Amino acid sequence: MNEPSHLLHNMSAPSRFVVSYRGIAHSADDQQKRSKNSKVRVIAFRMVSRDWLASPTEILKDLGVVEPADPEAALIRLINERANELPLPDGCLVTECKAEHAQAWQDELAQLAVICKSSSAVWLRSKRPQLSLLAERPAVSLYLPNGLSV
Repeated sequence: MNEPSHLLHNMSAPSRFVVSYRGIAHSADDQQKRSKNSKVRVIAFRMVSRDWLASPTEILKDLGVVEPADPEAALIRLINERANELPLPDGCLVTECKAEHAQAWQDELAQLAVICKSSSAVWLRSKRPQLSLLAERPAVSLYLPNGLSV
């Protein structure tokens, strides 16, 4: 029994129509060509040279927070609060952090808020922070719209 696929019969574009997306350029040549007329800019978030692989208790001590009853919950609450304060879109594309990327915020909590809420592709304000991400990458950069004031 051969039934035609409903998906193929329910497409909104003609069958010979090709859809393509170039996205944000990743090659150095493309980035140089677009840099003057770019509609995005890149902002870096880097952890300072501390042992951020330490426990939540140690991180809270480094941040100057008195030790709470539940250090991990307290750190996650602080990260979420700082993420909500950052004047960023609710979601941003993530890229590899490079030395030439500017760093808009110097406070460690802002760095934690972005790094711990980033996947390899996107930062989401609403994402639950994952402290384990600090071990994988202590720095990320975000693509931001050029008109955004930071």
